Amino acid sequence: MASKRAVVTSISPAMARTVRGNPAAGPDYQTLCIGSWLAAGFDVLSLNCDSELDVLRPLHPDVKFVAAQRSGLDQWGAPLVYVGDLVTCLHDHGYEVGGVINADVFTTRNRDYFDRLIALCAGGAAYGQRVDVSDLADDAGAEFYPYGYDYFFFEVAAARTIAPTEHLLGMVWWDLWFPMALKWTGLTLNRMFSPTVFHLKHPERTGGRFDTLWRHFYSHTVDCVGRQLALGGDALLEELFAPSRAFRHAENWQDEAAAFGDMANRYLERVARPQAFR
Repeated sequence: MASKRAVVTSISPAMARTVRGNPAAGPDYQTLCIGSWLAAGFDVLSLNCDSELDVLRPLHPDVKFVAAQRSGLDQWGAPLVYVGDLVTCLHDHGYEVGGVINADVFTTRNRDYFDRLIALCAGGAAYGQRVDVSDLADDAGAEFYPYGYDYFFFEVAAARTIAPTEHLLGMVWWDLWFPMALKWTGLTLNRMFSPTVFHLKHPERTGGRFDTLWRHFYSHTVDCVGRQLALGGDALLEELFAPSRAFRHAENWQDEAAAFGDMANRYLERVARPQAFR
């Protein structure tokens, strides 16, 4: 029988991190991340392409690996999994409450802390920003990541009603779309302001092909919001996002995308209840 709660992610077979000057410390860092969630009382599920499973299973025997039925490999050349499929994975394994997390974050919080966080998911969802750190042994310079969110806990049955989209875990824009989509299912949003998950900094991808992907998923997120606007009944969404109806592949799409991201963050600030646990 499945235990009460789980987190689901998609673990990379080639995690790259530098820890204390060691550029090959990625696998050890991944093990640290997984172990922190197990210690906090969660099962850990990982949804991956078949081609990755034989490599991953011996590395992480405490993880339940699940074969993904589809991925972004054919379209984007990367075996990233769909966010909606992560929710389905939790449902299919019998979890009533679960979390979607990025694979490269860890927690220092204990089971009691997450008991309180999970309690917010009765008819709701709890999500928040990671805390970036430069050194696992020192929290000097630690700061909340300001551009998106890295963990989401929610009532699984409600999250299963999210409309299908192209959003992929680990690809830009999913982490702004997902909390809005949870709100649109009728869940009450709770935004966590307590330091809950942590992340070892690494260089971010920019330029070239990544900019093409960034633009595509920005445009796709605009379309998702547009469909929700067409349903009506959300005055705040209409107030904040009405200008986005004109956002379509203009020459200044980068400026439009920045404005759209600001709209999303303002929407989430106003619809979510702030929560901070000691």
